[in-house]
Amino acid sequence: MSLPEQYAAGERFGGSKVGSDISVSNSTTDWNMKTRRIEVLEQICYDLHFEMRCHLLYIIKRMS
Repeated sequence: MSLPEQYAAGERFGGSKVGSDISVSNSTTDWNMKTRRIEVLEQICYDLHFEMRCHLLYIIKRMS
């Protein structure tokens, strides 16, 4: 993952963290925030898995 991608991933995670600090009385808004946080975490996981796949492919190519 390049530096800009790492920065973007950090921004996404930071945004979800800020959202979790806000207490919301409206249950619909709260549900939407929780859903958004899950989407953000899924994206981070996908980014990490993509990075690992790239590393594994690089290692395999070097070994062959």
